[in-house]
Amino acid sequence: MWVIDEWSANYFHWMTDCLPRIWEGRERDRDCPVILPESYRSLDFVTESLQLIGLKVDFFKSSENVHVDTLILTAKSAEFPNFHEDLVEKTRANLSISSIKEPWRKTYISRKLASKRIANNETEIELLLQKKGFEIVYTEKLTLPQQIKLMGETKILVGLHGAALTNMLFLPREAKVLEMRNFDDDLTHCYFNLASALGLPYYYTLNRGDNKDTIMTNFTIDLEALEEAIKEIESS
Repeated sequence: MWVIDEWSANYFHWMTDCLPRIWEGRERDRDCPVILPESYRSLDFVTESLQLIGLKVDFFKSSENVHVDTLILTAKSAEFPNFHEDLVEKTRANLSISSIKEPWRKTYISRKLASKRIANNETEIELLLQKKGFEIVYTEKLTLPQQIKLMGETKILVGLHGAALTNMLFLPREAKVLEMRNFDDDLTHCYFNLASALGLPYYYTLNRGDNKDTIMTNFTIDLEALEEAIKEIESS
C-alpha cells in the first residue's frame, strides 16, 4: 500500500492525510502492508502510529527498485487545507483513548523547544496560563501514545499555530480548542477546518508575527486577548 507524498514526513500531514489513506487502503485489503522509505523508520510518530494500528510496514532504501505484485495506490482524501470528515472520524475512533473520568486537564502546548514559530514572550504566556490552571506541555518529550492519552484527558487545548495542534484529533467531543494565529495571515485555516471536521468548538486570537509567513515567523502573543479568550471559553 502506498500512502505518502512529499509532505508526509511532517506530523500534521502524516496524521491528517496518510492515516486517512491507510483507512481507505484497508477497505481493499486489511492485511496489506504499507511501504515506506527507510528514512521514515526514524520518525517515531510514524512507527508508533503503525504499531497502534497493527499494520505491517516494509521499509525500502532510496537506492532500491521495489517490485510488488499488487499495489494499492491510495489518493488524497481531501485537498489541503480541507478534510474528509468520515476519514478524520476513523482516525479519532481508531486511535483515541477515552478517559475513565470526565476530562479535566487544561493543556497548553508550548513551542519553546521548537526551532521556528516560537513566541517571543513565551515566559509571560506560561505564567498567565499557569495562573489559569493550565499545564505546560512539550510534545517533543512525549511518545505518541502519551500524547493521545493526554488529549483524552483534556477539556481545553491551547497552542500556537503548529503541528502539535493536530492532536485535537484525540480530544473528547466536548473539548474546546484555542489557536494563537498570525494577525497578517488570513489564508492558513487548517486547524480551524480540522476542528470543524471533528465538531470541536474553535477559538482563536490574532497576534503579531515578525513577518507574514506564518510557517517561519515568530510571534508576540497578545496576552490581553489570550486572557479574554480563556474567559470566554470557560464561561461558555
